[in-house]
Amino acid sequence: MMANEIEIRRDEWRGASFGDGGSEDVEVVAQAYADYILANVDGPHKVLVSHDGNCNSVEAAWGIARILFNNGITVDIVRHPGSAFAVSFYIREKGYSGGVVVDEDVREKRIRIRFRAPYGGPIDSEITRKLNYYMRINKIRRKPVGGGEINEIVNIFPDYLRRLESLIDFGTVARLSGTVVLDLKGGVCTDESIKSFFRQVGVEVDFINDTSGLKVRRWETYGVGLTELVGEVRRRKAKLGVAIDPSGCFIGIVDEEGNIVDGEIISCLLYGYIAKVRMNPVDVVKTVSVSDLIRRVAKKFNRRVYEAPLVDQCVVEKMQESEAGFAFDDKGGIIVRDNVYDKDGIVSTLLVMEMMGYYNLRLSDMVQELFMKYGRYFFRRAEKKVPPDLVDRVVSKLRNTPPVSIGDLRVNSTLLLDGVKFYFDNQSWLLVKHSNYPGIVEICSGGQDEEVVCKLLDYGKRIFEEYEIVKFHIPVRNVFY
Repeated sequence: MMANEIEIRRDEWRGASFGDGGSEDVEVVAQAYADYILANVDGPHKVLVSHDGNCNSVEAAWGIARILFNNGITVDIVRHPGSAFAVSFYIREKGYSGGVVVDEDVREKRIRIRFRAPYGGPIDSEITRKLNYYMRINKIRRKPVGGGEINEIVNIFPDYLRRLESLIDFGTVARLSGTVVLDLKGGVCTDESIKSFFRQVGVEVDFINDTSGLKVRRWETYGVGLTELVGEVRRRKAKLGVAIDPSGCFIGIVDEEGNIVDGEIISCLLYGYIAKVRMNPVDVVKTVSVSDLIRRVAKKFNRRVYEAPLVDQCVVEKMQESEAGFAFDDKGGIIVRDNVYDKDGIVSTLLVMEMMGYYNLRLSDMVQELFMKYGRYFFRRAEKKVPPDLVDRVVSKLRNTPPVSIGDLRVNSTLLLDGVKFYFDNQSWLLVKHSNYPGIVEICSGGQDEEVVCKLLDYGKRIFEEYEIVKFHIPVRNVFY
């Protein structure tokens, strides 16, 4: 693949594994990053490089480190698996010029290179534009110019974990009675320092899938990806179940009855806890793929809610622009500005435990109380791998000739921020959009009437079936919206 065919999208690049013909592409991307650092960041230049421990990721990380070194940039490469949120923390605290997180996308089986900025979060769209410019004009430097070093850091998690003492009230966490089951999905949170940390929070914690590199059948922290955790919570009669995805960024929650509690519900509960109990009401950024339930919660504290596409870079840019302090999506990704501008499954898990310790209530009761205050919401999602041009055609058609009504529901307004989202008079909605994975279409519907929500999802699926016979995978969702 030639350099002019490679493109960094948003804050990341995805390509062939380092050992499967992708080594030159990785070097092109690394050289572009080196060019950007040297031209735009004040020296001395020092970059942190991390990986998820998979063989291909390790090779790619070292390939990136060598190119940066050849350009006179000092590189600290993490020997043990690291995560984006820990890298963001370390970059900000130690004053790095930037950072690179390399992992293997478990869904696409491709290398993913994510770039992190000095402020501790995804690079912004302007940096992405510059990186793509440098890739079109750069020449890979294969011989060192001098001035750089490559150093190995054993583990960045201990420093990160010490930071949590100022973020989490562990005395309140310890008031949570009962067992907590943590499903680590064989990912970065299987690091022994993290498991040891959880064992010392004052709560009985049982781990499953806690072996590094373990290939779990379902990596998702929603729907069928929580099936095993549901069974373990019921079998052990646990108080809470939490799944942390392999990257350590997303969480999935199961209550004491073995019910899946949707990411939006957990986010609304956490926001209310932070605003009321921690007395820190802040503005919020939500992704297009969730409902307006958070608006009702935030309104109680006279705070604003902003909307962004389901892209980390866009969410963080909106947070910085609006000075919002809390952000979330529908898949269990939560950003707390007091931590870093990155989704952090460990902080999210500890905040849920702290909240439950404070209220001393069953999670299912907390969910019901939320519904009583703000109304009950339902959510459905369908997703399917289809030709990318088919998604483009359908979304373009809906944008250019939107329906006036669907069945007996009149379209009240349309949002074009991410795909196309229709709002209806009865506060229900339908969203059709590209997934963050190429060639995957996502259709989401939500509202307060479960029957209407299901009908809207069926309508969205039929739009694609008019073009091509496809079967949609519908992730199992709990009745809790």
